[in-house]
Amino acid sequence: MLKKLIFLGVIVSIMFAFASQTSSSPRWAVKDLKAFTGDIKIFLNGKILPTRVEPFILQDSSVTMVPLRDLAEALGLTVVWDEQTKTINIGGVPLNVNEGSVQNWGSRAKVKIEHIPVIRNIGPFYQKKATGYNIAGRPFNSGVAVKIDNTNNNAEVVLDLNQKYTTMEGYFGIDDETMNSRGGYRLSVFGDGRELFTSDIIKPSEYPSNFEAGEINLEYVSRLTFRVQWERVGIGNFDQIVAALANFNFYLKEVVASSSISTYQEVNPTPGTGSNYIIVQPGDTLFRIAQNHNTTVEKLLLLNPGLTPAIIKVGQSIILP
Repeated sequence: MLKKLIFLGVIVSIMFAFASQTSSSPRWAVKDLKAFTGDIKIFLNGKILPTRVEPFILQDSSVTMVPLRDLAEALGLTVVWDEQTKTINIGGVPLNVNEGSVQNWGSRAKVKIEHIPVIRNIGPFYQKKATGYNIAGRPFNSGVAVKIDNTNNNAEVVLDLNQKYTTMEGYFGIDDETMNSRGGYRLSVFGDGRELFTSDIIKPSEYPSNFEAGEINLEYVSRLTFRVQWERVGIGNFDQIVAALANFNFYLKEVVASSSISTYQEVNPTPGTGSNYIIVQPGDTLFRIAQNHNTTVEKLLLLNPGLTPAIIKVGQSIILP
């Protein structure tokens, strides 16, 4: 019974979180709620999860209200609010959304930044497959990063998009390994040499910034450049920082057979990790993928911890032997 109450609290809290952003709509009603607060903490996989709004307990029902956006995004899921249909979509927009509402990104396959071909990599940017990234206490399980300091104060990676992608989504911030850094950085994004975005200064311990799907138009971009520039931002004993691009995905215009292998390096290579990848396509099953690549389902499960044979998603990457 307790699990059901907590789940209900999560759903209700979503509605109130989004209602606060669109209070001008005549369909919303304002209610006075009595609640208990008291430094309630949420732990995810054994680590505390920072939230933008403090969790609370409704006095009348004893339902615990938690911010679902923080929880969902920490699990690598996107959260999209559709104003027209008054719906909240987690992990992608449903395929049957009404025409004229939010862009239907959920129907498109997407490719992780780690699997995009690399033309130039100065830094270099690398993967941390074994440990993932931690930005202001928030864990991310995929992405790339680069180490910079006051001496080696800039880095860039150029990706070969070849006009195959329509937009991207992802987070950026500092994976502060020392928790005692005095440096920060600016992130700039260029499409074929044209500036698409430049951030404010990113500081250690700051909540990660993000790109929403549709925010950056990549329809006609052949080469996409991410450039980071180190800047001193405050006190601390260490100059070096780790600038992280976490949970970055690129949405394809069209379905492709498989992904290309990138040239990122893993900081602490994991024994047995494969170097070839495939992107799941519509109609694929784990058994079919194993057959097509002369391997077995058992081997694929060993190489891909957390992979479930019965549930694979279009756009998901699977490591091959």
